[in-house]
Amino acid sequence: MGNNEAGLWNTFMETGEIPVQVDPIIKRSWERCRKYEVNHHKVEKNELLSPARLRETIQENRQLVEAATPIMEDLFMCLRGLGFMVILADARGYLLKCFTDDDFSSHARKVMLCEGANWSERFKGTNAIGTSLAENQPVTVFATEHYVRENHILACAAVPIKGPGGKALGTLDVTGESRKGSDRVFCMVKMAAQNIEREMRLLDIQTRFNLNRAKYEGLVELMREGAVMIDEDGIVREMNQSACKILGLKKEECLGENIEELFNLNNLWVIESATSHTRELTVSTKNGSALVNTRTKRIYGPDGSPQGMVAIVNPEDKSASEVTGKKSGKGLPERGNVVRYTFDQIIGQSKYLQQVISICKRVAKNDSTVLLQGETGTGKEMLAQAIHQESSRRNGPFVAVNCAAIPPELVESELFGYEEGAFTGARKGGKPGKFELADKGTIFLDEIGDMPLQAQVSLLRALQEKQFFRVGGQESKTVDARVIVATHRNLAQMVEEGAFRQDLYFRLNVVNIFIPPLRARKDDIPLLVNAFLDKYRAKVGRPELKLLPETLEILQGYSWPGNIRELENVIEGLVNVVEGEEITPRDLPENIGNRQKEKAAAAKTGTLQELEKEAIKKAIVDCGGSISAAAARLNIGRSTIYRKIREYNIDIKALIG
Repeated sequence: MGNNEAGLWNTFMETGEIPVQVDPIIKRSWERCRKYEVNHHKVEKNELLSPARLRETIQENRQLVEAATPIMEDLFMCLRGLGFMVILADARGYLLKCFTDDDFSSHARKVMLCEGANWSERFKGTNAIGTSLAENQPVTVFATEHYVRENHILACAAVPIKGPGGKALGTLDVTGESRKGSDRVFCMVKMAAQNIEREMRLLDIQTRFNLNRAKYEGLVELMREGAVMIDEDGIVREMNQSACKILGLKKEECLGENIEELFNLNNLWVIESATSHTRELTVSTKNGSALVNTRTKRIYGPDGSPQGMVAIVNPEDKSASEVTGKKSGKGLPERGNVVRYTFDQIIGQSKYLQQVISICKRVAKNDSTVLLQGETGTGKEMLAQAIHQESSRRNGPFVAVNCAAIPPELVESELFGYEEGAFTGARKGGKPGKFELADKGTIFLDEIGDMPLQAQVSLLRALQEKQFFRVGGQESKTVDARVIVATHRNLAQMVEEGAFRQDLYFRLNVVNIFIPPLRARKDDIPLLVNAFLDKYRAKVGRPELKLLPETLEILQGYSWPGNIRELENVIEGLVNVVEGEEITPRDLPENIGNRQKEKAAAAKTGTLQELEKEAIKKAIVDCGGSISAAAARLNIGRSTIYRKIREYNIDIKALIG
């Protein structure tokens, strides 16, 4: 690049005016960079993905990478020894694949041209990668056309790789020293990009062929049932009329659409959990909701690789209103989950439960973050819903997210949404995340202890700044949502082990509420038993069925590791299988009866030391691992309980899991 071109850059930087000789594409890019407040002397902040996040990003763009890699290798072989670098970037500007000539490697390191680096204009100023994505057209950028001075050593040419709708899925770039740029290289990049687009179309055709072939294999006897064929990216490729009727949708409304949009489900999670067993599923569509029985079958390609699945759906006898407690159709909430519980509907009069409810009612009056801790089945979501209903946000949405049920690579897109083209299979127009859906309401993050560390970083940023970016997005989103989180894990211990971020723990641990397990409030068991009996006697039409007092006594003595959920399941099972009009001790599941016999035998034969050890262990478990609370419950000092723990070699970690 000659002195004249360098003078154009200097004039702009000194006067703020862009000379008329500057290429229109470069002019628009410089204006954007000035708007982004990019430092024109050097890159102030380099965005670099962690190795784990880079692998996830490559997986999200797997079809693009698969199509581009062999073509990139051929292009690199043509340029080998000439001091160039061949680069594939995704639609956000992250470098996914790089082939670097040895003669250029030192220059690449100097400006951080490496896999995982972000070369969008916001981070690197004007450059062929970022500018081609911003302009959605081929771009060459030589020397001082780069907005940032430290990139003036480069000459680069990039061509967007476009999908069927013309939106850029990524970009192919060749970069070298500024003195080595040439029109011939630019032509080669254009041809290579066209070949990649052609290869991606062939891959799409192959996928469609495999799905169409599976359409007729093993499904003839099932055609009276609803059949929905979905590819590996969650796109509906085919469905029969029975499925349209069951789901209340027209075929043309479904084909080519993401399964998540149609059924309000996490599409990739559904595919990964595909099973031949029937399961009951509530699906929500724009026309309302339906309760269906679903079974799924995976589709495999000739090489054994997964290609998608076939979902077989049948209508369930029950209506969705029996499940949600709300009317279907227009009565369904537009966003968020159906909220069914208030504090008045929580069953129990024990001192421990009433203390928890009292704290929750006070907390509901403000917007402080709440951390609910308790074992599985203790009713954490029920309390979260009750807090929401008691708060000033009761008329806003309540959005519940089970962090343990979402694959790690999809957590961020689920929470924060994604933009169109953010990854292969992304919905047209993008998709709002759970935080956006919870605006002016409450977001409930269940099983927060199972959230991947990488997603914890994004969550922390959203909580601190009340802002976030959609996956693939360039503009920040602001949301006003109250945050309630829950876990059955010991987060403090996870922090010590490096499995949970300390800064996020401090941010979440504002109001910490421990929900006691059922064994710590056995006085509530008769109330719960009667409530569940009433529920299931009415459901199966057995009003005469009774529970004998001795049976209730055994139920009260059982430890209930599954808590209220386990108790309800036991009662439901008894109502269904008991033949007479009385539920006797002999009717109880074997594990409950045997456990009570073992406890009785231990009480007769155990030594004083053994009984003391068991009492300490039980107190620690009942108090959720809190040694101070266990000491108070046993009416002994903290120093005494610690001495006894060492004396009896009690493993705290093993106790509380």
